[in-house]
Order: sequence, then structure tokens, then C-alpha cells
Amino acid sequence: MKKTYHSRLRLPNVRLGIAASFLLFGLTQAQISTSEDSVTIENAFKTIEKKTGYSIFYKKELFNADAKINLENQDDNIQAYLSELTRKTGLKFTVVGKQIIVSEITEMQVSGKISETGNVASANAQVSNLFTSRSTVADENGNFTIPAKLGDILLITRGTLSERVKVNGNILDFVLEPLLSESANETAIEGVLITGYQRVDPNKAAASYTTVNMQNFQRRGNPDIVSSLEGLTPALLVYSDPSNPGSKLFNLRGVATLSGNTKPLIVVDGFQYDGDINSINPYEVESITLLKDAASASIYGAKSSNGVIVITTKKGKKGETVFRYTTNYSISDKVDLNYAMNRVNSSQLVDIQSISPKSVIGSGGLLYDYESEFNDPYNYLGNTFSNSTNEVYLLYADLQQGRITQDQLDLRLSVLRSRDNTNDLRRLYLQTPMISQHNISASGGGDSFKYRTSLNYTKEYGNIQGSENNKGIFDFVMDAKLSPKLSLDLQTNFTLRNDKLTPVDFYSDNPNDLSNVFRISSYQKFYGPNGEALPVYKPLNYDTTNSYGGKTPYEILRLKELGLYDETYYPVNDFNKYTNTTDSFISRVQGMFTYKLTSDINLKFGGQFSKSSSTNERIADGDSNEMFSLLNNTTQLLETTGNIKKTLLPLGGRKIENKTDVTNYLLRLQADYDKKFGDHYINAIIGGEVQRNHTVGTVSDFFGYNRNSNTFVQTDKLFANSLLFDVYNPGGFLERVNFFDQLVDLDDRFVSMYTNANYSFKNKYVLTGSARIDQSNFFGTDPQYRFKPFWSVAGKWRAGAEEFLGANKNTIDLRASYGVNGNIANKYGPYDVGKIVQGYVTDYNAGLSIENYKVSDLRWERTNILNLGTDLSFLKKRVTLALDYYKKDSHDLLSIIAADPTLGAPTLIKNSASIINNGYEVSLTSQNIQNEKFSWSTQANFRYNKGKVTESYSDQSSVRQILGQVQNIEGFEPNSILVLDYAGVDNQGYGLIRKKDGSLVQLTDDSFGVKFSQDDLVSGGTTLPKYTASLNNTINYEGFGLSFMFVYQGGFSLLKDSYNGESLYDEISLVNADAAHAWQNPGDELSTNIPRINSTQPYSFAKYSTKNIIDGDFIRLRDVILSYTIPAGLSKSFGFSEFTLNLRANNLFLWTKNKEGIDPESHGLGYRYYKTPKTFSLGLNVSF
Repeated sequence: MKKTYHSRLRLPNVRLGIAASFLLFGLTQAQISTSEDSVTIENAFKTIEKKTGYSIFYKKELFNADAKINLENQDDNIQAYLSELTRKTGLKFTVVGKQIIVSEITEMQVSGKISETGNVASANAQVSNLFTSRSTVADENGNFTIPAKLGDILLITRGTLSERVKVNGNILDFVLEPLLSESANETAIEGVLITGYQRVDPNKAAASYTTVNMQNFQRRGNPDIVSSLEGLTPALLVYSDPSNPGSKLFNLRGVATLSGNTKPLIVVDGFQYDGDINSINPYEVESITLLKDAASASIYGAKSSNGVIVITTKKGKKGETVFRYTTNYSISDKVDLNYAMNRVNSSQLVDIQSISPKSVIGSGGLLYDYESEFNDPYNYLGNTFSNSTNEVYLLYADLQQGRITQDQLDLRLSVLRSRDNTNDLRRLYLQTPMISQHNISASGGGDSFKYRTSLNYTKEYGNIQGSENNKGIFDFVMDAKLSPKLSLDLQTNFTLRNDKLTPVDFYSDNPNDLSNVFRISSYQKFYGPNGEALPVYKPLNYDTTNSYGGKTPYEILRLKELGLYDETYYPVNDFNKYTNTTDSFISRVQGMFTYKLTSDINLKFGGQFSKSSSTNERIADGDSNEMFSLLNNTTQLLETTGNIKKTLLPLGGRKIENKTDVTNYLLRLQADYDKKFGDHYINAIIGGEVQRNHTVGTVSDFFGYNRNSNTFVQTDKLFANSLLFDVYNPGGFLERVNFFDQLVDLDDRFVSMYTNANYSFKNKYVLTGSARIDQSNFFGTDPQYRFKPFWSVAGKWRAGAEEFLGANKNTIDLRASYGVNGNIANKYGPYDVGKIVQGYVTDYNAGLSIENYKVSDLRWERTNILNLGTDLSFLKKRVTLALDYYKKDSHDLLSIIAADPTLGAPTLIKNSASIINNGYEVSLTSQNIQNEKFSWSTQANFRYNKGKVTESYSDQSSVRQILGQVQNIEGFEPNSILVLDYAGVDNQGYGLIRKKDGSLVQLTDDSFGVKFSQDDLVSGGTTLPKYTASLNNTINYEGFGLSFMFVYQGGFSLLKDSYNGESLYDEISLVNADAAHAWQNPGDELSTNIPRINSTQPYSFAKYSTKNIIDGDFIRLRDVILSYTIPAGLSKSFGFSEFTLNLRANNLFLWTKNKEGIDPESHGLGYRYYKTPKTFSLGLNVSF
């Protein structure tokens, strides 16, 4: 089992004339109560001469004349005075008769022994002098000798453990001993399992947990916690979200819910944390523990099925104030647009866009004549849309109408073929992503009061021009001993954040999404030869509630001549007319009083209060293309003349403001019992909690907005929407305007009771048990399910401690656990859950929209977890191995079922689904080489998890709803991609789908009405990697350090982007590069599975088929880190106790199993995102 340890330092009396300390400039910061006020060193010498009668001889250049010290000694003994002076000045004092000679200190041999609990030798521990870069390795008995001066700092490391020790003498015995703290929130101590509710000696814990190697964590220097955790533990899966490419998801041991929260519970300093884990300051994290099985996590009850991540932040330490400053600067590659768009070149695009008009002209048909519509609009009153059409189509229409000749057409097409706007896209929309981070902390204190405070500032520039995020975090923590029996631990956190984005698409949920501008034909340039802005044809948005753009030049001119706005689209001019900003403030205060009732019992009372407020503003200026289009589309025209009748919305811009306030509180009362009697040991807790989470929010939609004056115009939204039905405007028909006004009020309340107990006999045989009952205002009203506990039992045999197996020379721990964890989904309850809807069509009266109908017998989701594990060490503990097998049976999961039609809803939510996960985890750590100057260690992790949905309802008739989304359907893996079986193309170039009965369906315009059943679907695999692995190597040579990590994910699938038969004729759209390989002539079906270019083919059937399923397996060199720590003696001359430089590089190498060159970490369901960039960073860590 991996162990982390607290150090206890035992120092003998210091010999006269031998000691060391930090530089004299640091002495002025000492805050120690003394019997003598701060004095200069010369005055201290005079005091000694006066009190002892000795004469002191010295050179003034040996010390700083202005430096002051405090004399604490109350004894007139000369050796006591000189010992104190040695510690505080770093000078050597030699007594000759009644004379004292002052000189510089010389180096000495420091010897000591490193041991563990029970006086067990800590063999092969590495001891490094940070001031000289010298190092040595303790022998099998834990003994070591190393040259050092008084005041030098020794770094003691064994396995993943590390501790710094100051040299105060030439004999140094260093005891690594697990420490059971009276406070659940004291400084995180290596060697203690921190569960959030209690601290347990790992030797006395039977649970399955993983303690993260914090050296590796901190070395990575990432601005967020999740990225830094990847690869450091086999249990945590960090993977890409296929439904939201570019974002990351994470889970522990698979999916255990369908409708509830899928993320692990986060616990910070003993209390549940409902915020974003990446909002926690990573530089202030002391330890991270992953609770994986029921024995470790069930104490968290209804929130524990997904596992628990326990984070302990750094606390103050006794001693002088120590400052630490850390900074990191990183820069990443710009977005690779060619990869992201994966489109045909301009010449191929012209050929593709020419197919339709040439076919129409060749067959004697007429192309749609937009210029004729402009000249005589009243003959086109029946048209709903006058769609934006590509330039090639319009040129052929001009040719057919005789406005240009064939030679002119050929010339213009030749010009289009030679153009490419990729550089224009890059110039206008992209910037180089950069992140700068700064963190400064101060800690110190005395016996009764310790503190730590830190300030963190992060500035990040995203991929899109104008994207800028600023975040500041302030932390203050303190531990105060209020009386001999009463103590207080207090943590405060304040986070201020400002996110500014320049959205390309004003209404997109993803402001960084460039998909709309990717649809602009590649031959349309944004900039002229002199840098002037050029107009382009804007793609049509088919959303009938917010339809903008998409008009032909003729339609734009017609509306302009009617007195409406000019919708000619200049991307260069329009881009900066939109903003999306979010300002947020989060405050969190938590604390715990601990009263020592007896030597064995502690009483604790405390709680947490947090409040967050955020305001998001999306603004479109009044002269933006979006507003011009909206205002034109909502202007009434007279059907007889086409003249303006009435403008339904006020002139100006639009502002959508979303304000949210979240208030949480939690109160806890707990009793701890810790007792050892003979060979028996018991550690137990019992407690209760009450918790409330209250969210209120408002969304306001303002029109006629002016950002300069911050004013808007009152809008009669009911009147606007009631008249839209009468609006005639073939350039932009709207059914209604989607107003975003909304009020939100959510209130969740919980009451909980819990207990946990650990029993150990002879420190070899361990039994643990826990139980928790949760009650909520949403769940548990049915008496049958009230007070049904979550529980666990576990046992461990420390076989390595048995005499017949060598008694502690090797670790051999065998453990097993079983129990029940829970999960929560707050959207459902024993009564109807509704939403107030404001009317904007028929009247202003608010209505109630039932979101979820009541279900009286709802209960917590439950997961039964079996865990079998072993922890081993070999070769004098230089090699450690942890093995775990688990089975998670999640049942009573909330899922949709068919409902009684008389209820007015086709489906209901019930506890009706089940999922089973099986898997195993392997973690291997090896100290390959360890000597005085060189060390090399390796950590390898492997994880396998396979899940299966064993029970779930699905609508057999809704195949179209299943396609294109990850699904959790009975008989398949969680997060499955279900697709149709693609059988290639036929000799006419049409795609073929094979049904379950073996029949083939030809994908033509006649197949739109063909119905596929769920039985016709096949599994395309899951988006969740079944296999994950990491290999991390760390090499140290004197002051240099090198580490590099490879990560692997496998056993999952991607739905690749391709051409699937989409219409590419007259509309503007992004044309996938595969279209260049589409079927053209009989016989091509033998060499391609890309269907012909067809305007009416039901392409979605081919898109979501086996045609596009590929393997997602990959290996990536996640990071390479090179560091250099300046010898402490040199850093001292610059005023620092530590000075370390770091160079990092991320994502330098990628191997993929797929042959299409697709990056599995940046891919959606059938479309690409921005390739994972290479990132380079420079970091600095200093202490003073």
C-alpha cells in the first residue's frame, strides 16, 4: 500500500561552535518572544561580554552590521548563549580560555537514521542537500551520512514521499511517523488517509483509495486540477466530451447513473464542494485522495456512487514567515484551420457547385432567377425564403439569362478556383493561446496560532481574437488553539473572475464555435489587396425563431431600397460588434471547532457557508449584421405594394442578461473516538449534517440597447409576436422571436446522519464499517424507502507484518470491501416539477410548464460495490504494486419509462434502470536507480473498465432520435454510439443501408419515408475508453530534473466526419474533403464508399452508420518537464532559500489507431474540433 508520512525531528544538544542558519537578512523577519529586544549582533556580543566576562574577537565583515537578533536564553551559561548565537547567525564560536574567537562556519559530516513507526528502518531513502546538490542513500538500516553546514536543508525522499529538514546539528535522526490529528482539517500529512470526515492511519484502513503523488502533480504546473491529475492514478479517467468537443469529462470507475450527476463528489478541507473543481487554486493543494470503493466513499451516502475526490489545501506551519512565489507562462499553437475544416479546395468546390446548374441547363430547365425576383418581387409572394446561394450558382443563372457570356463565366470561375480564404479566417478570428499564472503565499505561526495566506492570478487568452479570461483567488487559512482543550480551524476563499469572449455566432452556446463561418465558400475573401473589408455571402440559419442572414445580394438590395437595413455581410467589420462577458464572485467560509472532551474523545462543531454570484451579458450592437437581419425580418410589409407597414422591434442593439445567485450552507456536529488498548485499536466517528442549496436567477432580454449609454427601449414583446404571423418578407420569415426572459428559483435541502468505525488488532488485522442515512425535500417521502441507509464493511490482513513472512521487510496487504453507495438527481420528486413560462404570443399571462410529473415512490439511486485488492512492496520497498478488482452494480437508476397517456405525458421518470461495471486497476511504482547524485523512478498505471446497461426503457419507434447522440440502451455499453449498418454504394452511387433482415435500403429521395426500427441498429462502440494507461518517468541528477509521461486510451470509438450525401448545389455549406472522392461513374463503387453528390439524399442515415465508425485508440506524450534547482548556497546569495526553473512541453507526440489522422481528443459526433495543441511553458518557483 502506498504510504505518506509526517516527519518528527529529534535533535540532540548542539555542540559548541557548530551550527548553521539562513542568511542574516532573513533574521530580521523572526517574530519570536524573547527576554531581550531585537539587537544588533555587535550589541548581542556586548551583552554576552557583560554577563559572562568573556572577550569576543571578530571581524565586522563576517556579518551584516544592521541585522538584528533576539536573545531568548535566560541562563548565564556561556555555551547556551553561544549555541543560540550559532543558530541565529550561522557563525562559528571557538572558546579559548576567557576569549571567544568568531569565524565562518565550516562544513561537517551530518549522520542520522531514518525510520518509520515502530522503529522500523526506512531503507534506501534518498537524502539530498539542497544547498550543495550532494545526495546519498540510506542503507538497509536507514543510516546515512552527508556533508552539510548548519542551516542547510536536507530533502528526504522515499518512494513518493518527501520532506525537507533543516540541519541544526551533526546528528540527525529523522522519524517518519503517521500522525492522527485532533483536527480533521489540519495540515495534510503524508502517511495519513484523509477521508474528509476523519484521518486514518493507512495501515488501519481497509478501503480502496489512491493518494496522488503531489511532487508529480505540482511539477506539471497546469492551471487546473483535472489536467494535472491525468495519468497520476489509474482510477481517474479524463476523457473528451463527444457532445461538446474541446471540453473534458472525468469519472471514477465508469458510469453509474443515467439521469443524475456523473462527476465524482469533490470534498475540500473536509466539506463538500459544489463548485467547479478547476476553480480551486492548484498551487495551494497539499494532498489529493481518491476514494474509490464503498468502504471509503459510502460515508458520503447519496452523493458517493461516482467516487469521491478529497482535496486538502496547504495550511500554516510553525516558524518564521516563509514566502513562496510561483509563476508559469505558457503558449500554445494556433488552431489548425485546415485540420478543423477538413474541406475541399476551392477548385474542387467550384466543380461540385457547378454540378447542379450545369445539369439544369443541360436538361433545358430554368435556374432560380434571383435578379428577376428583385425586379418583380410580387410574383414571388409564395416563397418563404429567398435563400443565400453560392456565387457559382448565381453565375450560371446569369449565364442562362444572358447577362454574361460563357467566356466571362469561365474567367470568373477560374478566379474563384485560385482563391482561398483560410489565411483570412486565421487573420480575422484567431489568436495565439497564452496563459500566465502567478501565485504568492505566506505561512508561519507559533504554538497556538498558525496561518497561511495566498493570492493567485491567472490570465488566459483563448483561441478566438478577443477571448480573455482573468481570475483571482485569495485564500486565508488558520489553526488556532483557543484553550488547552478547544481549537479552531478556519478556511476562507474568495474568487473573482471575468471572462470576455468575442462570439462569432451571437446565439451559439459555444462562443468559440467557428462552424458558421466555416460554411462560407472558401473562394470568398475577407480582405482586399489593400486590407480593405470585402463582403461575402452569409450562410442561412434555418432556426425559424432566430433566423438571420442567408439572403442573396439581390434580396439585400431590394430590402435596402425599401428603406430597410443593408444586410451585406462584411466579416471584418462585423466581428467586433458582439461581446459575451461573464463576471462572477465566489466566497466560501468554513471552519470547525474541536473540543477535547477526554484523551480519547473529541467533539466537533462547524460548517460551511458559500455564496456565488454571476452575471453573463451577451450584447449585439445596433449596427451589427445580426441586428440588421432581425429588424428587417420583423418589419411588416404591405402585401399589395411591398412597402414598409410597421417595424415591430425598436431600433438598436440587443442585450441578454443572465444573473444567478447561489447560496449554500452546511452545519455539522460530530464526535470522534480514538483509543488504543494493548493490541487493540479503535477509531470511530458519529455525526449529523443539515444542508441547503438555494439558487435564484433572472434572464432579461433588452432591445434597442446602447452599450455607450447603457440604455434600452421598452418593447411590447406580445405585440411583436402576435403580428409576426402577418409579416410578409421573403428574405427572412419568422414564426416568432425567441425572447429569453426567465426567472429561476431552485431549493434543495438535506438532512444526514452518519457513522464510521475502524478496528485493528496487532496492527495486522483490520475491520471497518460505515453507515449513512440521507433525507431530502425531493426524495424519501415513501415510507418504504425512508431511512434506508448506505453502508459498507471491509477487512484487511497485513500479511507482511506476520513474523513467518519476514515481519515488515516487504508489504503484503490483502483487503476486501462491499457496500452500497448512492447518487442524486434533483430534477425529480414526489410532486410535479414545473417551470413558470412567460407568455409572448397569445397574452402576457404566465403559464406553468410541467417539466417532470410527480412520482411518489422515487428513491435514491444505489450502487453495490465489491472491491478486492492487494498492496505489495518488494526489494526493500523500492518497488510497490497495488492491484484492485471491482464490480459496481448500479440499480434503481432514474430513467424514462412509458407513461399512462391519460397523464398528459408519454413518459415518466422512475427508478427503472440498471448498469453493471466491471474492472481492475494496476499501479506500479519503482525506484530504479538511487545513489548520491542520480535517481530514476517510474510510475506505471493501467485501468480496465467495461460497463453494460442491463435495464433501460427506449422508444422503439424513435430511431431518428437515437442517431447522432450517445445512448444508454439496454444490452449496450454506457455512452454507446448506435448506428445503421452501411453496405457501401450501389452502381448508381447511392448509399445502401442493411436492415436486420438482410434487406438493403437505397438512400435516395424515395427513402425519406423508410422506417428503421431499433432492431436495425448496431453498436458502433462506446465513447468511453475501456483501457487507460500511463507511464511516468522521473530522473534527477544533482540539481537537474527530467520527467516525461505517456498516456494511452483505447477500446472506444469515434464517429468521423465525412461526406455522406449532403446537398451541395445552391446552398452555402462546408464541403467535407471526402466529397472529392464521391462516386461519379458506374464502377466507382468498387473503390469508394462515398455516395454521389445528390440534393435530396437522406444523408443522416449514412452519416450515422458504420461507414464513419473508427477506432479512437491513441498514445500521446502528454508532457516533458525539465527543471533545475540552483544550489541553495548560490540561491542564498540572491536572498532565496529555494530557486527552481521549469521548462515544460505538452502534446509533442501522438499515435492514433485510426488512419484518417483524426485527433481522438478533439472530435465530436460526426464533426471535428480544434486539434489538441502543442504547448510550451516556462515556470519559476522561489522561496524566501
